[in-house]
Amino acid sequence: MLGDRGYHTEGLVTGPLVPETGVDRGFDRFRCRDRDESMFGDWRETALDRLGELPEPFAAFVHLWELHEEIYVPSAYDSPEYGRTPYGRALSALDREIEALCDAVPEGTIVAVVGDHGESVTHRGSLTRLALKSLRDGLRYYGGVDTRGLVERLNRYCERFGPDIDDHFLEKGHGENVFDFTTNVPLLLAGPGVEPATVGAQGRQIDVLPTLLAALGVDHETDGEPLYPGMDDRVAYMRACGASLHRERNWARAVRCNGGKYVDYPDRDWPVGVYDLEASPRELRRSDDDDLARTLRRQLPERGTDPTDVEMLEINERLEDLGYL
Repeated sequence: MLGDRGYHTEGLVTGPLVPETGVDRGFDRFRCRDRDESMFGDWRETALDRLGELPEPFAAFVHLWELHEEIYVPSAYDSPEYGRTPYGRALSALDREIEALCDAVPEGTIVAVVGDHGESVTHRGSLTRLALKSLRDGLRYYGGVDTRGLVERLNRYCERFGPDIDDHFLEKGHGENVFDFTTNVPLLLAGPGVEPATVGAQGRQIDVLPTLLAALGVDHETDGEPLYPGMDDRVAYMRACGASLHRERNWARAVRCNGGKYVDYPDRDWPVGVYDLEASPRELRRSDDDDLARTLRRQLPERGTDPTDVEMLEINERLEDLGYL
């Protein structure tokens, strides 16, 4: 879209965003660097130099993977003042690097920072958690056992330990569930014409593209709608379909709206999960409110019409090398 309007378009990516996915389409220049090349290493200067010399006008997609497993904390940030968890310390270190990236581009550049998913970080290094989660995964993913009741009780008990982070003891988060600590991610937008404001309403990732286009004054039809202060909540559809779920039989679908969340498991004979997010904001206890369940169920698309149904891309070998399969 921007290339057609005279922008130089460039992608600086890593991780699973390999050209074989087709994500390189439309870019004048696209480079997928090795997963070991990061803002915490020698690639930092390469990135800063390249952003400083891009021809204007430009649209640059800079994909950072520094907070991806395995978590690496630079020695200068490996102390409690930068975070109570390794993840928090790595985030503090990355924050400095994002500032450097913003400083590298010309004054007047519109900058957007957006996350794709959250993680469960509080008990990441606990061997007890790892052992219990392995047991849970075996029973649930391979045995088809509905372990939610026991897991919820354990998560509620462990809530008292560790930093005050809205994750769960016995969850990893990466593609495995639709809890808020995984699906609620930041979007920051700054630059010319962007007035300081906070959008407190519920948005969706399909709203990111139209928000960016609106900030650039580009009129183009998209699936989502621009985010703006004072908007109403939008119905958010989501799906847990990561490779860690061990095949489609363990996928979950969900819809979040009207102060609640409705989760179903299409290929498992399990009761749906309904959460009243006001009564249980951390989603540690399911609701038995039938009226809420009916209201939410009406917003869930029929199976087979999911907005995210796509053909499997033939890049499995490359993604397996990266740890995604």
